[in-house]
Amino acid sequence: MTEELPPKGSIEVQLSWHFRSKLQNEVPTSMTVPCKLAILAAREDDWERLIELPEGVTYRGQKLAPAKSIVQNYLLETWVVSERLEAKD
Repeated sequence: MTEELPPKGSIEVQLSWHFRSKLQNEVPTSMTVPCKLAILAAREDDWERLIELPEGVTYRGQKLAPAKSIVQNYLLETWVVSERLEAKD
């Protein structure tokens, strides 16, 4: 079984597709920016960087979440790896 790949385009387009197609729970589109920031932090190996969450979203009751938790909870590892590969080109 092959995994369906996200559409080509901006990371925002890819994340929107990912939110709709790959995650079991509905993800608000307002999470696009925090997810992008978490991916960028992970690319810089700053997994503990705190990312501000949008209105109405909390992590363990807080308005900030570590990049690592966002990447893990929203299954963003593919973007961390692919972005690293592209950055080397």
